[in-house]
Amino acid sequence: MFGRRAGSTADASGQVGAAWFAQYPINADTSFSIEVTWALRHAAMTTADGASIVFQSDPRGENAIGGVGGDLGLGGILPSIAVELDMWRDVNDPAYQHIGLDRDGDVDTTDPVVMTPFDLTTVVTFTLWIDYTGSADRIDVFIARSTKPATPVLTAIEDLTRLGPSIWFGLTHRRPHQ
Repeated sequence: MFGRRAGSTADASGQVGAAWFAQYPINADTSFSIEVTWALRHAAMTTADGASIVFQSDPRGENAIGGVGGDLGLGGILPSIAVELDMWRDVNDPAYQHIGLDRDGDVDTTDPVVMTPFDLTTVVTFTLWIDYTGSADRIDVFIARSTKPATPVLTAIEDLTRLGPSIWFGLTHRRPHQ
């Protein structure tokens, strides 16, 4: 299973970060559940632009990192699949905070995409769960301030084996300008 590690960007604006936890073998029968508790807010700053949970097999491996701005530290990491938490409206974003699925480091064509069930900028912490069922190629995403809900907010069919025989699991993050 994946290791456990805490990480953050520097206490300054305009920062991106990526933390890669483990390289994990994947096949058609692989299934897993991930639980991540987020604190995307800092007392001295505005909230983050957003963050993502990423599965990737980019040739850069644990050194993969995307661009600043609307890229959420994810843009250009490929091949990849990412669950995006986006709190800042960029040109190609919907007019609301959202959770979506990004493919191959492309944050401009997020699909599917759903509105967050609460304002991510007003909560100190919240938890995101991702359940992946390899036999059905199904990703289910849940979000709550406390207990895991019975129903996912987002479901997608996505075959993670297209990423290769092993994938890196990690988080990317973009801290905004002050």
